Amino acid sequence: MQRLQHTSTQELTKLNKIPSTVVIRSLLSNLLMSAMGLGLLYWSYQLMKARMTTVISKDAVINGVLIDLKTPSEGMIKELSVKTGHSTTSEQMLMVLKNEKVSKLEVQEIQSRLNEYKTELRREQGQLERNLSLLQRNTALLDDLTTEQNNYRRLQSQGSQESIAQVQAQLQAAQARLEFAQVNYDRINYLTQEGALAEADLEKAKLQKEETIAHISQLKARLNELNSKEKATQTDLSLNWSPSNFDPNIRLKDLELEIADQRLAIAALQQSIQDAHLELKEAQRDYTKEESTTVKSPVEGIMWNLDAQKGQYVEEGDSLGKVLDCKRRWIDVYLDEKALRSIQPNTPATIELYGDRTDTLQGRVSLVRSGIGRLAPGEEVAVPLIPNLPRQSQLRVELEPNQRNNDPQLFCYVGYTAKVTFNLD
Repeated sequence: MQRLQHTSTQELTKLNKIPSTVVIRSLLSNLLMSAMGLGLLYWSYQLMKARMTTVISKDAVINGVLIDLKTPSEGMIKELSVKTGHSTTSEQMLMVLKNEKVSKLEVQEIQSRLNEYKTELRREQGQLERNLSLLQRNTALLDDLTTEQNNYRRLQSQGSQESIAQVQAQLQAAQARLEFAQVNYDRINYLTQEGALAEADLEKAKLQKEETIAHISQLKARLNELNSKEKATQTDLSLNWSPSNFDPNIRLKDLELEIADQRLAIAALQQSIQDAHLELKEAQRDYTKEESTTVKSPVEGIMWNLDAQKGQYVEEGDSLGKVLDCKRRWIDVYLDEKALRSIQPNTPATIELYGDRTDTLQGRVSLVRSGIGRLAPGEEVAVPLIPNLPRQSQLRVELEPNQRNNDPQLFCYVGYTAKVTFNLD
């Protein structure tokens, strides 16, 4: 009886415990279902938000600027310091061309002309020194001759004055004789009219008077000449040659003019020599440049491809290769035309590279071009549309400055495809 009672008690206890476990399990299930529902709601919200606030590209590829390297002159490639995939800095030496056909004729012609200038300059300088020495001697001689000329001028003036006094005295005597001849002529004329003297005596008296008048005229002319010479002497003029038939003042003036001309000629030659030196340096520099030409990198970037090899002979204007400018990159993105309703220039974009998940780039839309494959711009003939041709548009996304370029062997990601997400917030 007691065993039966104990057994019943245990069974009753088990029956009482069953509802408690069931209740706990139901509560956990409800919590789990609620969490799953909330997660689905949040995921749906995020999905709807992403659909409404972002646009994802169908296709996108990174593009960049390639600069073609041209040979500035013909020659053989003697040095080559880069290979395809090598990074370059601005003004970095890439290769050296040597042209053995360049002539030194221009340099030699300038050098010959420079030697002629120098020879002529030495000749002019020597002549100038001789003329300066001669000027110095003539200046000393002029001082002595000036004293001599002063003495000569004084003596000449004294002689002129004496001659003037002598001629004046002769003129006075002649005038006195003229008066006497006139009186004698009048007396003989009277006596001849009275018959006391013959006509011959009258003619003789008349001739004497006329000779006296002529002599007076000569003396007056001589007196005027002497007065003119005296005035010339007083004003330091010379109507005759100096005693030595040489005027040092004229020679000194000639020397001074000659020296001035020589100094101008020397200055012109010195300027010509200076110009020739500059011209010679420029010609030598051009010769060196033409003989050995250095090809430098125009920008900081990566050697995209190298067409030239060491030892190769190239003509002027030949292509040596291309340099990729890593600072001028963009992304060409292709979208459905409907997506353009929400995308405008300057819209921010996030770029995820398919070939490199470790790097994410940032950029902004710079231009929008639509009608890809459906439009021939500028043509009047309409382009026939292919049925179901996708209506795509091209967007260009400029990368933000100072974007990391990664390994140069990756060519700054140019050519990589990417997923571009446009943030429409």
